[in-house]
Amino acid sequence: MLPVDPEEPVKVRDSVIAMNLKYAVITSVDRDDLPDQGSVHYSRVINEVRMSGVLVEALIPDFTGREDLLENILQSKPDVLAHNVETVRRLTPTIRDHRASYEQSLKVLKYFKERNNTLITKSSIMLGHGELDHEVEETMDDLRGVGVDILTIGQYLRPSKKQIEVTEYCSMERFKMFEKIGYEKGFSFVASGPLVRTSYKAAEAWASRRLIR
Repeated sequence: MLPVDPEEPVKVRDSVIAMNLKYAVITSVDRDDLPDQGSVHYSRVINEVRMSGVLVEALIPDFTGREDLLENILQSKPDVLAHNVETVRRLTPTIRDHRASYEQSLKVLKYFKERNNTLITKSSIMLGHGELDHEVEETMDDLRGVGVDILTIGQYLRPSKKQIEVTEYCSMERFKMFEKIGYEKGFSFVASGPLVRTSYKAAEAWASRRLIR
């Protein structure tokens, strides 16, 4: 694979400034081919954007759970740290890449909260894989158990025939039910709907958490 672009942090910063953004969600592809899995480069991007006065939400991969790599991200001081569990525990081996795991994702989210308990953390799950209602609630409990503040819930849509088929197109009533349950379980912000994705109303979610403090 190609090496990282050393100018990318500045390019991203300049793009954010050109778009006059006040809040930016920054994510990345997995770079398991690199010794540090791209964590140092990622942290440089976050630093550059934050120094321009823009709030940054970092949507990160799990960096194979390596704490030294997670620490690289933590030191860049994102305003929100997001990492997605994607689905319920039972379906994780079927849905997610074999290198990822449900427990590893929880470990990543827990690491950031334990290292900085004022850091706002966030995760997301997709419905439509055949998950049961009680499994979704268990996932919520697991996320709250590691201190996750913000939850987004959306509908899985099949990107291509290489991915698994959609098991169910969930009703709006089901999404609203989980939104209500999420608030009852203590999340500061819950976005739940067919078109919701991780970055949905990201700035509003950040603000909701700040207002609670």
